[in-house]
Amino acid sequence: MGSLSERIISVRDKSDHVLVLPWEIDSVVTLRGSFRTQPDFSAGDNLLQDLASGLLDKGTTSRSKLELAQILEDRGASIVFAPNGPRIRFSVKCLVGDLDLVIELLVEQLDSPAFDEDEFGLLKGRVLANIQRQKQETSLMAGAALSRILYQASHPQYIRPLEEVESTLAEITVAEVRNYYELKCRRSDLMVCVVGDVKGYDPGDLLTQLSFKSKGSRKAQDTYELAASESGSSHVEIADRSNIDVRMGHALDLRSTNPDYLALRLGVFVLGGNFSSRLMSSIRDRDGLTYGIRSTLSGITSLHGGAWTTSVTLSQENVEKGIDATRTEIDAFVKSGITKGELEEKKRTLTGSYQVQLSTTGGIASRLLTNLERGDELDQIDSYPEKIKSLNLSKVNEMVTSMLHPDRLFVASAGSMQ
Repeated sequence: MGSLSERIISVRDKSDHVLVLPWEIDSVVTLRGSFRTQPDFSAGDNLLQDLASGLLDKGTTSRSKLELAQILEDRGASIVFAPNGPRIRFSVKCLVGDLDLVIELLVEQLDSPAFDEDEFGLLKGRVLANIQRQKQETSLMAGAALSRILYQASHPQYIRPLEEVESTLAEITVAEVRNYYELKCRRSDLMVCVVGDVKGYDPGDLLTQLSFKSKGSRKAQDTYELAASESGSSHVEIADRSNIDVRMGHALDLRSTNPDYLALRLGVFVLGGNFSSRLMSSIRDRDGLTYGIRSTLSGITSLHGGAWTTSVTLSQENVEKGIDATRTEIDAFVKSGITKGELEEKKRTLTGSYQVQLSTTGGIASRLLTNLERGDELDQIDSYPEKIKSLNLSKVNEMVTSMLHPDRLFVASAGSMQ
């Protein structure tokens, strides 16, 4: 593949950053971008941000939702928005000949969304229906219960009780959503990555088009707090759900920019990252207690710490036995660490999956955006596999032993135990 970073054209203006990577694909362009917002998660602003981003493609002050959709559909193009913690992400795909027009539509949607009352009513209805479905999903309810143990309400990974969200949603008006967007979504810290048939394309023009024209923007306050990790347990009773979803974990005060983050990530991947992991081999294959079990690092970014979590689905009769067996296996893993064979196997797995991700323009653009959001250097797109390959056994086991604490695991479960 050669060096990707040497082919990237980079333009910066203060905190805004645009990358353009010409790619050998005929006529197609993929764009991934995001900008910083200023939600107060402890005040429930995440709901306002979700609603605001959900309305961005529902019409502007100049064009209706149907007019926008027709323009894009006629050209086989797409523009998608999604909230992502203290950022709003956007994704674009189009033919290179339509890029200027599609960017114009993107800017129009970002700068002058209609926030139409009828569209807002439809969106609220969909969100409320989704909340009702979530109340019956054991995996989501167990994960949400655990989040409220691991994180303070100010943290992006904290999930409020659905009844509280439902009550708040019923009272929110479209005027509140519009006011939130105008005051707290001012497109600061803009990051955009373009990959495809864009040889000769000037990223400076794109930066000029997308940069938010305002009288100034508020500085985001990064106060994303973890909760004190203590062992314990809780259960969410959901009728007629005989399979019990279990989530166990503890908070982890670690950033993705920590030089030893990859070592810990690999160690946890050995424990529960895929079908050949320790937990799958023991709890599923050997003991026959579950069809699925995994362990992962979650919620860790350059801005805040996250958690180490393990998830397992168990039948009613095997809940206690399954939890005990999982705890025992985790405890043994932390004490013994990984083996040289496991280290080399997972290195191959992680580097292989990374190369697969970079096989499409969308995958490359997404990886470049993630790297920008983390504050990585441009050459991270090339050097990541070598960083994985350079991990040594002692460092991985040192991180496993020092960062993972089985005695601090909190266990949250959801399903029917009655």
